[in-house]
Amino acid sequence: MRMLDSQVIYQKKTWNPRGLGCGIVLLVFFCAPWFFVYQVLSTEGGVPDLGWWRWLAAAVMGFFPLFVCTIAFPLWFLVWRRTIRVTGTHLEIWRGPFKNLGISQKFRFRLDKIKTMKQVGVDSLHSWEMINGNTTVYSSKSMGVRELASSPGLYCGPHALQLTGTDGQSFNVGTSDPDALASVLMKARPGITLEETEPSGSN
Repeated sequence: MRMLDSQVIYQKKTWNPRGLGCGIVLLVFFCAPWFFVYQVLSTEGGVPDLGWWRWLAAAVMGFFPLFVCTIAFPLWFLVWRRTIRVTGTHLEIWRGPFKNLGISQKFRFRLDKIKTMKQVGVDSLHSWEMINGNTTVYSSKSMGVRELASSPGLYCGPHALQLTGTDGQSFNVGTSDPDALASVLMKARPGITLEETEPSGSN
């Protein structure tokens, strides 16, 4: 029976705990100077009493890290969550909670355009979410025998499934369970070939 595009056969939301840990460290380094300046401005005798501007500056310095910690940082981290969906005819990946929101990074691939796939490792800069991997290309040669993600993609954690299309172009789909995703894709499109790769450790 021919499956319809609207028929969802696999959907999984993934987020990377590594990104949260790295983000908290960056948050502390970013907010600490603001808290220090706020403490100096709000302490009697900390700076010369130059009138009302001192209290205004203290309020601004105190509000900024509070805003970052309670609003900006949670929103930033929420955008890193990704959703992978397989329908009867397409593989869809988007970043953030809203699929059709303009700021979400959305990719959609026709299953009949995927030729092969294989599991690959992800460079530590991507797996720890220190940089965005969408347009960055890394060469696996620089890392010795270990096979790394060497084409653009959406990463989430240390593993990715590299899809190669009929046009020869590759794209990496970061997933916490590459074996399950590969199984779903082969079931939805029996013509897709799974390439065996040498086992590699995670970052």
